[in-house]
Amino acid sequence: MKTSLIVGIIAVVLIVAVAGYFLITPNNTTNTMKDNGGTADTNIDNTGNENTNEISVDNIDAGDIDAGSAEYAKTESVVIKGFDYSPKELKIKAGTSVVWTNMDSVGHTVTSDTGNEIDSPLLKNGETYAKTFNNPGTYAYHCKPHPYMKGKIIVEG
Repeated sequence: MKTSLIVGIIAVVLIVAVAGYFLITPNNTTNTMKDNGGTADTNIDNTGNENTNEISVDNIDAGDIDAGSAEYAKTESVVIKGFDYSPKELKIKAGTSVVWTNMDSVGHTVTSDTGNEIDSPLLKNGETYAKTFNNPGTYAYHCKPHPYMKGKIIVEG
């Protein structure tokens, strides 16, 4: 009896230690963004470090940008964390892109409740899925492995 109790205590301590390690170890993830034709200047400062915070846009007059054009396209974000979509409901204008980012340690999807308007693959931690909504309407979605996770995109004309 004492031996099984000691083994049980050791097992619990090991599980807690391993879980604690993964909780405090930072995730090293790389997010890839699509090149939309803009340019980002990389400058090297006098310490030798890259400074990529500056973005330059050449030869564009603000009056030349049409609100319906690709140059003016808007992007909204939805974070997947704690087995939940945040925000759960998002109102956007037609032509807006939505990017979902999985911040959970388990995989999730973004899947239309009806039809196949939204159909992401299983997103691992740090991975993203993007969808541009061009048509007004309400788009309800859920996570395939966790169907209780629900969200909604409302697209206005």
